[in-house]
Amino acid sequence: MGEILVQMGRNSQILIIDDNPDVIKMAYEILISEGYQFVSGLSDLSDVIGWIKKNNPELILIDVDMPQVNGLSLLKDIVRAYPGLEKPVLMMVDQKDDESKRLAFKYGAYDFVSKPFNYYEMHARVRNVLSLKERWVKSLQDNSMLEKLLHQQYQQIHNNDLEMLQRLGRAGQLKDNDTGQHVERVSLYSALIAGSIGLPSSQVELIRQTSPMHDIGKIGIPDEILLKPGKLTPEEMEIMKRHCVIGAEIFLSFDSNYEDEKPRNRKVTLKQIYAHESEILRTASLIAYTHHEKWDGSGYPGNLKGSNIPIEGRIVAVADVFDALTTDRPYKSAFSLEKTVELMQSLRGSHFDPEILDEFFNFTDLLEEIQTLHPKNDTKDVHALDAVDKAAQNG
Repeated sequence: MGEILVQMGRNSQILIIDDNPDVIKMAYEILISEGYQFVSGLSDLSDVIGWIKKNNPELILIDVDMPQVNGLSLLKDIVRAYPGLEKPVLMMVDQKDDESKRLAFKYGAYDFVSKPFNYYEMHARVRNVLSLKERWVKSLQDNSMLEKLLHQQYQQIHNNDLEMLQRLGRAGQLKDNDTGQHVERVSLYSALIAGSIGLPSSQVELIRQTSPMHDIGKIGIPDEILLKPGKLTPEEMEIMKRHCVIGAEIFLSFDSNYEDEKPRNRKVTLKQIYAHESEILRTASLIAYTHHEKWDGSGYPGNLKGSNIPIEGRIVAVADVFDALTTDRPYKSAFSLEKTVELMQSLRGSHFDPEILDEFFNFTDLLEEIQTLHPKNDTKDVHALDAVDKAAQNG
């Protein structure tokens, strides 16, 4: 919220609204004699809101009893246009008119001034409302400063979390034979998809930053399995599948009961992931956990189905498989773009979210450009995704 600048006290601009010039004159003289320098009267009631908008008074006095316009109706119009203490209203009410006083408070007036006017009463009530508004304005300014401070602190935490992700990424590259170019391409493909399906720019950037962490859990997989140059046995594949849970765990904080469990018995749930306070670590955990889920529910580790799979996981699933298929493997050469599109389209609605897959392949020119800018080196990681094995068997 922008800074609100108001001149309070004797420099406050005060507006008196009454269709009777004599009433305006009496109120005006009291306020001027008390030292208020900017007092205006308005007897033409054809466009009160327009006058207020143009002249920006800090305090408004309205007579309840006006033949031309109902003062209480005018009060409601002003309160509706200027809620809170932005334009506080004092109602000028006959001393014995208790019903009008009750309605004035009900409709949003901050106080009333009795008629006939009493010098000391008017001075005290005007001063009190202006003092109340001054404190309100200060609280808004303090809140604005607090918001800026909180934003700075949030940005610092975000930057620290991002640096941690980048360091983890480098550690993962030392463990795995996959190249940094692979995670960079997956990152760019994922951001391309996220933007094309209309996600907010902040979420697109978050996915770009965290998608390289999709396979970080492989640092917890034994080398003899991770680096095995051939097809995994069913038992080895079950261990390999644990990399999704391990990756999610890396970014989570668990209670002592959870830490007491043996790693192989640990469970991760989406509820735990969504409860993470850090937006960037929460997103990284979601991607690590769900990027092997399949649209038809046959994926792992949670057998999630359709839109129950977080959008981040559905996006990275497409990006990761695409990069795996278009990369050389020990048992196959990289597929052409045409063959990759054909294969992945055959898995539309079973492995992949149909909408995400369709959007992705609307940008084939950009995909080729990304591959040119980030060239594909050979990799010995033969366990990228089930789709790669299927492609090898078919091709």
